[in-house]
Amino acid sequence: MPMSANWLITRPLSSRCRGIEVRAKSGRPSHNRSDISGMVFGRLTVISPEERCEKPGILKWLCMCECGTSSRVLASKLKSGLTQSCGCLKRERMSARTVKHGLFLGDKRPKLWSTYSGMLSRCSNPDNQDYAGYGGRGIKVCDRWLNGDGVSHGYFLFVKDMGPRPSSAHSLDRRDNDLGYSPENCRWASAKQQARNRRSNRKIVVNGEAMALSEYCDRYHLNFVLMNQRMCRGWSLDRAVAQPARRSRSIA
Repeated sequence: MPMSANWLITRPLSSRCRGIEVRAKSGRPSHNRSDISGMVFGRLTVISPEERCEKPGILKWLCMCECGTSSRVLASKLKSGLTQSCGCLKRERMSARTVKHGLFLGDKRPKLWSTYSGMLSRCSNPDNQDYAGYGGRGIKVCDRWLNGDGVSHGYFLFVKDMGPRPSSAHSLDRRDNDLGYSPENCRWASAKQQARNRRSNRKIVVNGEAMALSEYCDRYHLNFVLMNQRMCRGWSLDRAVAQPARRSRSIA
């Protein structure tokens, strides 16, 4: 009776080898158990034994992977199921474990992920070195960015609301440092804007617009040091602006 071209080995497989397809492509099985030429183990098809052994008594087999890459593998690793591909199968499995909520493709993380995850960590992780200034004083991430809307992950909504980062010099900033992270309170800000927006900076309101005193001085070409000193003494903004600076006495 002729043998099928896809003759399957019927010997029992070890626990590591279960679910792995092992077959011979030749028309009939080899009676020499040491000859595994033509057999398929996982994604690897055995071509031939190596002409030279790396070490005495250790023979590797030349195999061709389904992805088109050749590799040299010990017969024991093929039969036990320890080696099932040239390495592509392992990489695919690692990539699959890396994917979370459809965010990661392979080993690449999406743009703005570090900004997004850093925001979450500062507000929710007590081990974060900056937690005391954020989550420790009640700063939170809005529910839309934290949990999503039931359709999209919070990260995608964060990107949609914030838009692309204007440049590498810009970073995430909250307009009001006493409020949390939300579309209404966040913006991309330069380092100079961030410095002006620190809690330690003096804030003023001009025509209904809140701004840092340093920004006001830059806008109207005023001496920031002098203005800050005057307001620290309790002067109003109008008086601090209107009062001319004293001229230093010249020494004859």
